[in-house]
Amino acid sequence: MRGASPGRALALFLALTLPLSAAAFDRKAAASFEKGTDALAAGNWAEARDAFRAALERDPDEGRIRVSGVKYMEYYPSLGLAHALIELGDAEGAKQALAAFDRIPKPGSDQVAEAKRLRGRLAAEAAPPEPAGPAPEAAAAKKALDRGDLGEARRLASGVPADPLAREVLEAVDDLLARKLTAARRSQEAGALDSARSDLKTVLDADPGNAAARSLLESVEADAKSARTRLDDARAALKSGAFDQAEQLAREA
Repeated sequence: MRGASPGRALALFLALTLPLSAAAFDRKAAASFEKGTDALAAGNWAEARDAFRAALERDPDEGRIRVSGVKYMEYYPSLGLAHALIELGDAEGAKQALAAFDRIPKPGSDQVAEAKRLRGRLAAEAAPPEPAGPAPEAAAAKKALDRGDLGEARRLASGVPADPLAREVLEAVDDLLARKLTAARRSQEAGALDSARSDLKTVLDADPGNAAARSLLESVEADAKSARTRLDDARAALKSGAFDQAEQLAREA
């Protein structure tokens, strides 16, 4: 070594201190790794996947490896494979590739950061999606309901029945219409025909096909007609001087 040049001394030192895996580095594995890296950069995910797998089959020993002389390569095909598999939607395969990366002794800091980033992507893609907001029609239906326009609320919500908010609006409208129908029956029984008629009109405006409301409205109109007839008879009796009869008819009306 006495007459060795500084360059030759350095080369000899590196050869003696490099791990055996570096000395036995497979050039075809390097070519596959570089092909995968290029494919990854170009967005050719399937090509990258195949190339990284080929590199690992040729040489599974990953890390900072000496290619020749003082030339090194950051050889981490499992990391590139994980990236390609994430892009291809193979989350399970990507997890396995990252697990293989974790077994590498003392990987580079840049590679550790990239592995962390890829794990973050996997976690984000595995998380349940944020619930979508209500359909515009459903939101408009809720506004119509809030201002008391039951017909418009029902019409809008019926257009998007699968929307959760629309279903809530439809249930609320149906409940309000049922309450109106019940109130109309009670008003009819109490003789408050105008109130009954108003409630039934609200029901039928919102739900024209409501048979119960239509039938009850016919009954209310019949009662109103009967009341008008008795009033007319009461007026006639009063005019003829039959005061007792007139009073009785007026009470019945």
